[in-house]
Amino acid sequence: MEHVYVFDYCTSSIYHFTVKNDEDIEEVMRDKGLILDDCYYMASESPIDIEEL
Repeated sequence: MEHVYVFDYCTSSIYHFTVKNDEDIEEVMRDKGLILDDCYYMASESPIDIEEL
């Protein structure tokens, strides 16, 4: 399971969700209504404290 952290440049929002496979990340982002070109994301095998980002 991967922990995904997304920063949306347009809204200055940070999102966190989990996925089973790295391949699912962009699909899940689209399902959540995020525009891929407006976002930066990173994946981690373990949770990260938002303050560390």
